[in-house]
Amino acid sequence: MIPTIIYLMMKRYKRQHPEKAEVLQSFINKCSKCFFLILICLGLATGTFSQAKTLVYTIKRNGSEVGSIQFTQNTIGNRITLSC
Repeated sequence: MIPTIIYLMMKRYKRQHPEKAEVLQSFINKCSKCFFLILICLGLATGTFSQAKTLVYTIKRNGSEVGSIQFTQNTIGNRITLSC
């Protein structure tokens, strides 16, 4: 709803002030490109620092296998989390 209202207001502003609207539109385009670049960089940084390691153990009783258990170790920076 809000983007539609902004679009309609920009359309009306372009009719009344075409020169100023062009400057405003170029500023919005530059900001959106910078924002998109920052999002890509943050996504790459998050993906490169996180590591996952899966550990699978078999449980034996009296020489026969009775089950298995799986641990997942996630390392993100200095933080290590284990989950079953």
